[in-house]
Amino acid sequence: MDSFIIELAKALKLPSFGKNAIMDNEGNFYDLDRPQDFYLRAFLNVAMDEDELSDISDEELKISSLLEYKDSLKKICKDKWRKVAFLMSRGGRFAKKNTAYKNNALSNSYTKAIAIYNEKLGTSINSLTGKRYNGSVKYYPQSYADGSMIKMNKEFNLLAFSYKSNIFSSASATLDILKEIKYATYADINTKTAKKYNIKNADKIKISTKDSSIIAYARLKEGIYPNAIGIEYASARRAEGARDLIIDNVLIKAKKIRQTGVYYNRLGLDDISRLKYKGISDFVVGSNARTALAVKIEKI
Repeated sequence: MDSFIIELAKALKLPSFGKNAIMDNEGNFYDLDRPQDFYLRAFLNVAMDEDELSDISDEELKISSLLEYKDSLKKICKDKWRKVAFLMSRGGRFAKKNTAYKNNALSNSYTKAIAIYNEKLGTSINSLTGKRYNGSVKYYPQSYADGSMIKMNKEFNLLAFSYKSNIFSSASATLDILKEIKYATYADINTKTAKKYNIKNADKIKISTKDSSIIAYARLKEGIYPNAIGIEYASARRAEGARDLIIDNVLIKAKKIRQTGVYYNRLGLDDISRLKYKGISDFVVGSNARTALAVKIEKI
């Protein structure tokens, strides 16, 4: 995406792209033709901020998978490239313990007032229901677009929800190296729920709403509330290289590793109150609703 934006901007002859697009604080100019022309210089700024960082060793360069970027680092960061690699290998720059805290509080703590009432939201009206939104915290049960409630029953008596991964994100899900840390995602259920349905850890299960279903491996966790199913989000891609593609009659084989995990987005509910467009959505921001979906589970 970054490469496309840069090339598009150059084709449109927009300023700040291409030759002599970047100027440093000494008046020197640098080209912006590739993403690393921007990002590695941003890393360099952080690496040279305050005290200089240490140089990365050859051993660390190899085990942190940065060896393949050595040429780009040397070209852009010059004699400081090892300090930039040191920064990248540790995931950022962190304050020292004696400066990060003042007494028992963060030195750079948030000092602005926290709004408990959102005036813009509280004075806005839901165009589908005609009702005014609440400007402060309020519990809303799962509902269709017209405001009618989504009711559970004896068959669909579990609630499924997604939660953000500590490893993957929408932006990093295609980084195959992350699969070395966590190869797949699972359907997390409480041991009480598992016992009720005779499910053991790593059992293959089918999770279904009244409209769709997905297959997952169960993972028993006490941190999940009984009668709920938690699914780690941002793995199990169905595009982004996860399927075979043909471009200019050339077959690009899929990376099956990108498909591993639970494809939670498929577990949607049809909104029966809408005439054409399916899928339950968040009634304020309009995104797909991925919380508290009424489901049932079956051991396969």
